[in-house]
Amino acid sequence: MSINQIPTDGYGVEKTLYGQGVRLKAKNLTTARSTTLKITGMSSGAVWYVDVLVQSGTGAVFSPPATSPPREGRDSRQRDTRQQDTREQDTRQQDTRQQDTREQDTRQQDTRQQDTRETERR
Repeated sequence: MSINQIPTDGYGVEKTLYGQGVRLKAKNLTTARSTTLKITGMSSGAVWYVDVLVQSGTGAVFSPPATSPPREGRDSRQRDTRQQDTREQDTRQQDTRQQDTREQDTRQQDTRQQDTRETERR
């Protein structure tokens, strides 16, 4: 079963699939993405909702199936995604600052060693 869905405006379009299973793929993620899957039993008509969160570099996180739609609306999912993006950006900035500090410390140590060697030569 192969279905491609590529939203251009940031909102997915509902797709109906018939089969025993679904495989989701996310490619080239730079930010966290979330969605809700609505699963309807073909013979029973039972409806289940599953929240899915995919983050760059990690596996997808699934919520336990629920019999009612999620209480959170699109706005809260977008807020959660923005918060995750902010945390990721803060982490990258902190990593950059730490790397800069290490490089500066190394340069200072190299300069001190060079000064020491020049002093010893005199």
